[in-house]
This record gives sequence, C-alpha cells and structure tokens, in this order.
Amino acid sequence: MKNWLVLGIVIVGCGGSNPNELFGPGASGGAAGTPANVSGAGGNAMGGTAGTAGSTSDGGTAGTSGATGGGGSSGTAGGGTAGSGGTSGSGGAGAEAGSGGEAGEPLVVGGAGGEGGGTAGSDAGGAGGAGGAPSCVPSGGERCDGLDNDCSGGVDDGDVCPDDCYGFADDSGHGYMICLGNETWDDARAECQAHDPTFDLVIIEGPDGSAENTFLTDAVLSLVGDASVDVWLGATDVAEEDAWLWWDGTQFYDHEAGTIVNDGWENWAPNRPNNLGNNEHCAVIEINDPAYLDGDWNDVGCDDAGPYVCESSQ
Repeated sequence: MKNWLVLGIVIVGCGGSNPNELFGPGASGGAAGTPANVSGAGGNAMGGTAGTAGSTSDGGTAGTSGATGGGGSSGTAGGGTAGSGGTSGSGGAGAEAGSGGEAGEPLVVGGAGGEGGGTAGSDAGGAGGAGGAPSCVPSGGERCDGLDNDCSGGVDDGDVCPDDCYGFADDSGHGYMICLGNETWDDARAECQAHDPTFDLVIIEGPDGSAENTFLTDAVLSLVGDASVDVWLGATDVAEEDAWLWWDGTQFYDHEAGTIVNDGWENWAPNRPNNLGNNEHCAVIEINDPAYLDGDWNDVGCDDAGPYVCESSQ
C-alpha cells in the first residue's frame, strides 16, 4: 500500500513584499498614514493609507487589511499576529479664520449746498451740492455808493467820494451817493453825472418805494443831525403842470386827478404839491422841518439850492 503525502499549500495573502518571505514571520502592519496637510479653510483631510496586511504564518489566515481612512485594526491571523492596519491620518486642522479686513474709511459726505445748493452726498458718495454764487461781482470802477464795485475788498476806497458826498447801500445791495453841497436841481443832476456816467438824481418808485424813502431819510439824518434841509429827488412837472415825471420821462403822479399812475409811488405831504407862486416844479424830501414829517415830499422852486441824492441806473 502506497502512502501518499499530499502537501496542500494555500496561499491566501502575502504580507511581505518578497515571495521568499512567504513562510516567514508575520510582517508588521503598514506605517500609519501621513496626516493630510492643513488646508487654509479646514478642508476634509483623508486618512492615511491603510497598512498592508500581515503575512500568513504557518498557514494562518492573513489579517484583513485595515480600513482606509478609518484606520481599523486588522483581523487576527490563525497563525502569526496580523499586522495592524495603518492608523488613519487625522483630519487636517482647520486653518484659523482670516481676520476681517480693517473697516474702510467712511466716504466723504458731499459738500453742502450753497444758497440754492444741491443735497449733501450720502454714504454711497452722492454728488456734492453746487457751490454758492460768488460773493462779489465786479460792476465797473469804484463809485461813491457804499459798495465794493471793483471787488477790491474796500468800499468807496481810493478817495472816490467827492467833497461833502457819502456812499450808502441798502440791504438789497443798491447804492446811493448823498451830497450835502448846495446845488440847484439841474446842477445837482450834472454833479451826479459828472461823478459817474450811470449816476443821476434818485428815482423812488413802488412797490418798495416806502422802504427806499425811509432808508434815504435815515441816511440823510445820520449826516445832518438836527439841521433842516430839503434834499433833491429826480422828480419834476416843469414840462407839464401837475404831470409829475421822473427825469427819465416816466410819469408817476397826476396831481390834477390826484392819482398815482404807471404803478408809481409818492409820499407827498398833506396839500402838496401846491405850486406856490406858480413856480414850484421840482420835488424834495423834507428833513428836520417842523412843518413836515421827516421823509415827506414837497414841491419847491427848481432854482433853490440844497443837498441831493444820486444813484446808478445800472
């Protein structure tokens, strides 16, 4: 009887990398996976590659490969101890959150609107308001009228006012020259025109006639004190009796009808004009005369002499 020796070789898995190590001691588990690099945003790092399973010893069953990523322990070999699976790499530590950027500088609010200017800009950078009008607009050479006509920064500078003449300007920016010399009506007009070609005797007309008359009355009072004077206006009826005109030919009063015409204005004293002696054809403002209120108008002879008020026609 023949005895047969049957050698069964079952190769289930190789732990080593060399075939000659087939029956050698069980290989150690693979090295732990290398931790994933830290990502800037804390990304999901995969675990390290699982260790290679241990070799079978004396026919033992090779250990099961460690699970990828989880780094599970390998199964127990029937023979030698199976190599432990590689430890899974821990997830990369999340990178620190970037700090917020510095707060931006606030946008400059748009400029305020000048008189009539636009709305100031919002935080979104709205357009600034329109600039205001220039504070001084030249209107020719300097004149004696209480204004800075040439925008030099001075009023009536450079000895521009003739002797006994003074410049005044009201709140609206209208200027006058008040002269205390004694001139007839015609000579007063000539003196005004000699000072500046745009000057002539003052015209007082509505709807602001009352305010203008009061302004000029107060200005003359500031110059003459208690002295009684009659100050020439630019009104006359020398061309036609009772038809009172300004020197430019505009009629403002019909004395015969007792009415204002052409939207004019008048401030005649009671019972004036009266053409006393049939020779009173020019108008004056009464100042410090006890028979009148300051600022009343009266008709006098055009050849009388007295102070006068000039203004520019511009």
